[in-house]
Amino acid sequence: MKYILLILCLSALSVSCAKKSDSELSYVTVTSSGDPVLLNENSRSQRSLRTLSGEETYINDYLFRGSSKCISSDLISNIQLSGSYKWILAGSAFKEEELVASKDFSNSICDEYSEIGTYDHAATSILSALVNTQNLLSQTQLRPSKVKLRVAPLIAMETQTRSRTTVYTKETYMVNNAFYNPYAKEITFLPQGRDLRGVIPFSSVPLWNIPFVASHEYGHHIFNEILGNSVNLTGHTCFDQPQDNVAASSAVATNEKLISAINEAFADLIGKMSSDKDFSFKGVDCFEHTRDVDNNAFYDGTTKSLTSYFWSEFVSPTPMRIYTCNQTNYSEIHHFGAVIAHGLYSTMKIHGGYNISVVIDWLKNYKEVYSISNGLKENLRLSLVSFDKALKSNIAANNLNTCDTLSSKFPVFDKQEVCSE
Repeated sequence: MKYILLILCLSALSVSCAKKSDSELSYVTVTSSGDPVLLNENSRSQRSLRTLSGEETYINDYLFRGSSKCISSDLISNIQLSGSYKWILAGSAFKEEELVASKDFSNSICDEYSEIGTYDHAATSILSALVNTQNLLSQTQLRPSKVKLRVAPLIAMETQTRSRTTVYTKETYMVNNAFYNPYAKEITFLPQGRDLRGVIPFSSVPLWNIPFVASHEYGHHIFNEILGNSVNLTGHTCFDQPQDNVAASSAVATNEKLISAINEAFADLIGKMSSDKDFSFKGVDCFEHTRDVDNNAFYDGTTKSLTSYFWSEFVSPTPMRIYTCNQTNYSEIHHFGAVIAHGLYSTMKIHGGYNISVVIDWLKNYKEVYSISNGLKENLRLSLVSFDKALKSNIAANNLNTCDTLSSKFPVFDKQEVCSE
């Protein structure tokens, strides 16, 4: 599922746009919307939170429990807290209108700790994860440009529905997700919120409390830095919600969809490698098992293996099959990416090449061989060949049976097809 917007194409937040004349707004439907939870401005003010409509609420402090306000990361150029915006799509032009200016995050006070339920805590939670990503990247020669970070902005998406005689306008707020905008080089964490069913997803855990998420989003930035001039990149939110039923599109897949899935796989690997060794998604709905790179099965027990059936469903999915985030969706880029990420991760571990340099070199190798004129399966095969080459180069052992391992994880190919030699 995607936002099909000029600036942002956000999958997992269901948006459809049908182009009208330049003087009209396009029809837009948003399912990842609801009543935002407003965080506290005072960093010493814990709990006592309300939604925008005034309903009392709380946030689940599971996974991340606080950080010094003085934390910072060299990966971030500036941080903006809160702020209010409206997203409007008029004809072919996308516009973000600022309604209330955001506030810059200050990390000058180092003797205090930000508390749960504050903008400062959300910002420091994200920065704590990105410090781990920064340390990971220090092991390589890669020096990506800095990104801007927006924390819990209120973004109203204006929606219009039309009958023959009437235009109905409605504003809904975007909640419960995170995305990277490759055009602005910007990571946004949306506020938590009660969705249209009155539920706060992900077991009520804010995404900024899950270290994997921030590192994953920065992984999209790295992908953009390395491959941005070679492929048609779009931004993606990455996290399905338990209330979002996802109808698989009947459209035949394109190279853009394949690159989006590989983008998700790469970002998942960055998220995994940046996370502490004892980190776990256990107890977090929609993440447990499914987004765990080390787990060989999705939440519903489906094995993460790229079989011919899995590939056929990705390339030409059956129309109108309905899924929830805990059910494997073969045609969805995040689930397809999860299979790729698990296969590459497992291969690295089996052959003693679990190293960030392998992942970065994989992408650099792929840049040299990817072509939009290739078929989808050929471009997927070349991604595995590129990985095999990166792995062998970094572990200096060309005689290892990496081809056997890759073909076992990606049985849609035989071992000769995935070998770099």
